[in-house]
Amino acid sequence: MTSFNETMKTEERNLNENIIYHFGESKVETTAGDDEVNLGSTTLPEFTQGKENTTSLEIETSVNNELIEDGIESKILDQFTTKKLKVDMDVKTSIGIGVEWVKTGLLGVEVLCGGVTLKETNNEMPRCIISLKELKPDDLHLPCLLPPHPP
Repeated sequence: MTSFNETMKTEERNLNENIIYHFGESKVETTAGDDEVNLGSTTLPEFTQGKENTTSLEIETSVNNELIEDGIESKILDQFTTKKLKVDMDVKTSIGIGVEWVKTGLLGVEVLCGGVTLKETNNEMPRCIISLKELKPDDLHLPCLLPPHPP
């Protein structure tokens, strides 16, 4: 039986001076190694990211008393000590944007990141795949395409 505690830090950057991003609750799952050993999961609260803003997130996951085959456990430990361990993160969330008076509904998004060893994280960004759910007309809330009239 093995236990893991992991802390990852990520930055979400919004360089746009006109757009605000709204992120819904995010479910995060982490795995390690070629055998995809479970490193735990967590839920992050929803948040809004303002214009021209950088938001730092600290993601903590843990798993206690995980049953892992002996060979795989020693392989993971060896890869961790030599910093050759690859950690993958799967984030399921939703995102919407706001521009002036127009705001979209939240659209489901899945982000899969990984493929970089612990040693490489100082020099390389993890490779990420972003998948959007199918957009339906009800996902957009466009009350009016004209600017509001002055009083």
